[in-house]
Amino acid sequence: LRYEMMFTKTPLAMASYPALAFRLRKASPRLLKASLSAVLAQHPVCAGRLSGTTIALTGDGVPFTVVESRESSAPDVVQEIDLLRFADFRRPGRVAKGLEPLLTVKVTCFRDGSAILGMGRSHALLDGSSAWAFLADWARSARGEKHVAARRTSALLQALPDDDQLNELAREALGRPLAGGLMASAMKVAFPLISPLYDWLFLAGITGDLTRPRVRFSDSELARIKAAA
Repeated sequence: LRYEMMFTKTPLAMASYPALAFRLRKASPRLLKASLSAVLAQHPVCAGRLSGTTIALTGDGVPFTVVESRESSAPDVVQEIDLLRFADFRRPGRVAKGLEPLLTVKVTCFRDGSAILGMGRSHALLDGSSAWAFLADWARSARGEKHVAARRTSALLQALPDDDQLNELAREALGRPLAGGLMASAMKVAFPLISPLYDWLFLAGITGDLTRPRVRFSDSELARIKAAA
């Protein structure tokens, strides 16, 4: 599938609009919002909207939602299923049409002053590495530190292979081209049809995509793993 199909047409369960969530021991929604505004000035594409296969610098902004919880304290660990509560997902089909934001922020505040910061984003805007880079810059802004200029990726983007080059590389490595032809055409037709229903089931927590088993390691266990690596 082409990149725009992978990141804008596939259902939520396929990470087309993934989310991150963090526990904050103490949180000031006012500071978070002000520092987000400052970092968006350095990353204006995050406040834009998709227009075809490009991002228009519309300045429509990033929705910033604050929710007050009656619970005493934020959970120490945010389970994957809890992302439905702590993050603001948007339907990829509407994002692809420029009707929904590329980035959302939700802050859930608890009675002891702790909070869960949830950030949802279109995979067409930020992949894993660039999402962490954006969050690091936002954290620097919140601490009053200097903005770190983003690395220019135009040369890297120009170096990315197109579909024909990808298929040629696949023939060399696998002896056959990547899935294409009838299958690719069928997917292009099927995804827009099934995604709205599957997204509804996903957001209702019915599909099971957010209840996968997870393995967690303590700090000491991680230290032993790194020492043995």
